[in-house]
Amino acid sequence: MEPNNTSLVREGLAKAHYTKGEVFYNPVQVMNRDLSVLVLREYVSMVRKENPAKEHISCLEGLSASGLRAARYALEVPGLRPIIANDSDPAAFATISENLTLNSLSSDIARPNLADANVAARSAASILGITQMQKKHLKPSFDVIDLDPYGSAAPFLDSAVAGVSPGGLLCITSTDKAALCGGNAGVAFSRYGGIPIKGGGCHEGALRMVLYALQNAAGKIGRSIEPLLCVSIDFYVRLFVRIRDSKVNAQRAAQNTSIVAKCPHCNSISVQPLAQLPNAEPPAASKHQALEPENAEAANNSAEFNTENHKDARKRKKTKGGDLMRAASLTLDFSEKRCRECGGGGIKIYGPMWSGRLYSHPFVESLYNRVKRKVEISQEPNSNGMVYETQELRSALAMRERVGSLLRVVLEETQDAVLMMELPEALGLLKLNGVKLITVLHALRSLGYQSSVSHTSATGIKTTAPSAVFWDVLRTIAKSKENEHTPLEDSCGARILAKEVSSDLVARISLEESESDSQARKKQRIEEGARFPPNPERHWGPKKAARGRASTPPEK
Repeated sequence: MEPNNTSLVREGLAKAHYTKGEVFYNPVQVMNRDLSVLVLREYVSMVRKENPAKEHISCLEGLSASGLRAARYALEVPGLRPIIANDSDPAAFATISENLTLNSLSSDIARPNLADANVAARSAASILGITQMQKKHLKPSFDVIDLDPYGSAAPFLDSAVAGVSPGGLLCITSTDKAALCGGNAGVAFSRYGGIPIKGGGCHEGALRMVLYALQNAAGKIGRSIEPLLCVSIDFYVRLFVRIRDSKVNAQRAAQNTSIVAKCPHCNSISVQPLAQLPNAEPPAASKHQALEPENAEAANNSAEFNTENHKDARKRKKTKGGDLMRAASLTLDFSEKRCRECGGGGIKIYGPMWSGRLYSHPFVESLYNRVKRKVEISQEPNSNGMVYETQELRSALAMRERVGSLLRVVLEETQDAVLMMELPEALGLLKLNGVKLITVLHALRSLGYQSSVSHTSATGIKTTAPSAVFWDVLRTIAKSKENEHTPLEDSCGARILAKEVSSDLVARISLEESESDSQARKKQRIEEGARFPPNPERHWGPKKAARGRASTPPEK
């Protein structure tokens, strides 16, 4: 029988004792752990395909708390061993030891470790027992490092990037969304080196802020990042990123780093990459500027990339480190710019932040196939090295349907668009009612632009269309409807509606979805379920931090 304040938790194939208040455990993070198990199964399969001789893949869980996550990895991810369940809190270390024993896990599969997470990440040799002879042939490091702190992951990024093996995987959670979503710009800047976006798009902005900080940490030591899957879930962000040894890619990361200008009145966005490879087209996000300078002379001097610098860059030769980067010419003060769409001033500047892709489509597709049971069940590892699936492993994912819904939306998401527009906010400005999100998406697609919903918001639109085209679509819809209300005279919405839509766009746009497309979409919704399922229970959010085990008073 368990003590009154101690509970036995069963999750997946693992079980754990945890004393409330002494060691942190949050049942809301079941989806985080289910998704992590799924990703690690696919990652182990991928590594075995790349290197069939590699038998075991080591893993450090830097902030293990109860040890439940480490126990699940040991029981549910074949080939992932040894797993080091580390924590700096003696109470947590004792609980981890008890729980690994409770799950009958031997030390060669999973074992506890008492150390600071930053120290542990840089101590692979001593923790894994690598000899001096072995050190001559390989750099001691962990193949996987998982960090799930209570709060920000920023203090651990440098050590994690340095401590993971080339091609290794970092699994990072950050729960400080209050700062990452603009609640405290100073805190976010001190942690991640940028100013966070506030309002619509802030959750995707939070992801991009953490990725920017991670790439900065990697670039310092000649490494680069390769996002496999980066998502915003509930009150936290979760990143799965491979780390590569590449000084060239570390230098080229500037082209995936951008400054964002956002109109505070109509929320139109302008994304300005910091650099571009010579002879390359500017990224799609940088072409579609919604903001303009107040005087034409400044505009000609600025463009998006200085023309003279571009010509000079073409003449330069390649260096030993790779193609020279061509820096973007930011000769204007953003505060002097006005929005082309609504004429509003006071443009807000955010970033810098990561503006590259957030996931690998083939990798996420493989994850989705596992969730939807499209991977063959067997009792032995496949000849191609894939981690095999058993009925027991499949049943371990309690949040399978919720994870599947997330992956489905991610696969549909437009990768080449940075950030998004919240449709309800845009419709509110124009006093438009009864406009469906699918209508706007279909109209944008009919004009040849990639468009989709965002996994961070059920009402957000991600599109490669310029802001002007987005507003043209809404203007066209407004003219086709009879509205009871209109924006106030000279308001932001009134100025947007006053603009004329080009005749060419009117001729090409389609506001009605074909019957076959509509039926196919409805069939998919029935077969695959809701994209954004509701939370399983009330008060679905973060919990209080653990206070640690109380010290025993000395005997009299």
